[in-house]
Amino acid sequence: MERIRTLLRLISELTSTSARSKVAGDLARHCGADDLVIFVLDPVVDVFIPAFGFPRTLPDAIEWQRFVSETSRRGQHEATLPYPVSGQEHRSVGFSSRPDSVLVFVGGAPDPELTACVLDILPTLRVTFQAEQSVLSANATTSLARNATQQLRAQALSLDQARRSAHEEVIERHKAEEALSRKALELERSNKDLQHFSATVSHDLQEPLRMVSSYLALIERRYAQKLDDKAREYIGHATSGAHRMSQLIRSLLDYAQVGTDDRSFVMVPLETVVIEAMDNLSQRISETGAHIHFDDLPSVHGDHVLLVQLFQNLVSNGIKFMRPGVVPEVRVTAVDDGGHWKIAVSDNGIGISVADRERIFGVFQRLHTRDAYEGCGIGLATCKRIIERHGGEVWVESAVGSGSTFFFTLAKSPA
Repeated sequence: MERIRTLLRLISELTSTSARSKVAGDLARHCGADDLVIFVLDPVVDVFIPAFGFPRTLPDAIEWQRFVSETSRRGQHEATLPYPVSGQEHRSVGFSSRPDSVLVFVGGAPDPELTACVLDILPTLRVTFQAEQSVLSANATTSLARNATQQLRAQALSLDQARRSAHEEVIERHKAEEALSRKALELERSNKDLQHFSATVSHDLQEPLRMVSSYLALIERRYAQKLDDKAREYIGHATSGAHRMSQLIRSLLDYAQVGTDDRSFVMVPLETVVIEAMDNLSQRISETGAHIHFDDLPSVHGDHVLLVQLFQNLVSNGIKFMRPGVVPEVRVTAVDDGGHWKIAVSDNGIGISVADRERIFGVFQRLHTRDAYEGCGIGLATCKRIIERHGGEVWVESAVGSGSTFFFTLAKSPA
């Protein structure tokens, strides 16, 4: 009973215009909420506006207007609304017993019994509030409507700007797609030209080199008795140069052909790939006494031929760049890396300085003279190209004198 008497006293005080905002807060808290706002329908503009003494301008007036209108239509409605300023969201519950007044509790959980009492007296309060409203200035009575109109205009302007921006973006995207399509066609033609060029290089350049080497060997055999040491030295240099040129052409051909052929990727067991690469390097392994270790290698999604070439190049490097007096050891391992396998090819060779770790993957990037270590400087560039053709990444960890480990990723299964 005491609760009802307190409620009636607060409602009575609410009819007075002095300190109405404070009384509304006390009434809301007595009912179990944080604050209270009462709306009445202005018959002139046909818009619900807060009664005099309540906040006249609410954040996001359009959203509040929709909420109050929906409450008037349903009799009760609930939503999360900004109050008292933008950025502060509160659960709000609206009540209405007539289509011309709405009671809104903000925050908390209003007591149903006390809420019903306030709702019963709301029609009487509405008469008082509307009488007060009639003496307000036109600007005050339509402030909510003006605020909503301004927001609607701003939204309309923003929508128009967004529409123009979207139209321009569609045009630019269409241009970019056309340019990309042209580039794709150019790239396809370029790849076909590269394949044709590779075949031409293989035939038209290798054949003259074979002829030069053959004639040099013929001269050395037929005129061996007539050649002095200087002549034999010259012939040796020429033969060596022709051999290096032949190796360079084959390396360039291998590099150019990676990614240009239409290859169908399948599941490839890496253990088979490494064994085949070792067979191809059997003579060098035998000459150096190298030890190649591998165990429990997975299957990956890729091209068998390219993967053999990849591991052959990496294992060959591990043997070639051996430390003097140290038997080469190369170890191939694999670890699960989520959607990929992370493969590591480690050696105990001379190692690579930090400054050279990126440079070694470029074409013709040699770190040593040909007298010290043979090669064309294309092997690691070809490895990188093969790995990228498989959608993977490659990097190296190394220190001078402590060997190197080449890491790269290969897909477990088709993307």
